[in-house]
Amino acid sequence: MFFYIDSEYLKEITSLYFDRDLLGFGLSEETYIHDSKLAQIMRSSLQSNKPQMYHEELGIKLSHHLIQRYSQTRIDRRNIDTYLSPLQRKKIRSFIHEHLDKKITVGSLAKEIGLSDFHFARQFKKTFLISPAQFILRLRLEEVKRLLKSESYSLSDIAIKTGFSHQSHMTQYFKKQFSTTPLTYLNGPS
Repeated sequence: MFFYIDSEYLKEITSLYFDRDLLGFGLSEETYIHDSKLAQIMRSSLQSNKPQMYHEELGIKLSHHLIQRYSQTRIDRRNIDTYLSPLQRKKIRSFIHEHLDKKITVGSLAKEIGLSDFHFARQFKKTFLISPAQFILRLRLEEVKRLLKSESYSLSDIAIKTGFSHQSHMTQYFKKQFSTTPLTYLNGPS
């Protein structure tokens, strides 16, 4: 498999990742390498049925791996593995709840608390032990359960209110998470 990554993009990611400009940054040129982590990331990127945020996170993982493994520049890694503060966590939860019916990106969450996309994704995962996409999906599904109990909305209305593209999309994730469909959950055990 061959791929090309723009060096300016990597410089930008590196700058965001380490919060400083790197002069003379570059990756070593490699031919015929075996890199199982890189292969895993590339295989994951071929899954087109995943949400856009999933692919954003993969782009960040790919850039991070390339920078760590193939950078020609020695990089200071201090302060990378910190957690989100309680205030940042509160802001993120609030932002997600306010925008649950909309498309939420890593960039919009990072911007909300003033971090680069990379720092945000890394600190988020370290804090919550899951990716932002998984976290948002869980919150959406919990809101689906809450709205189902209110009995005021149709399944298609609930799907729209919770940010799913359509009812079948919501049902697919609901069943995967709770081992039952929304309708069965609503009607209770038979």
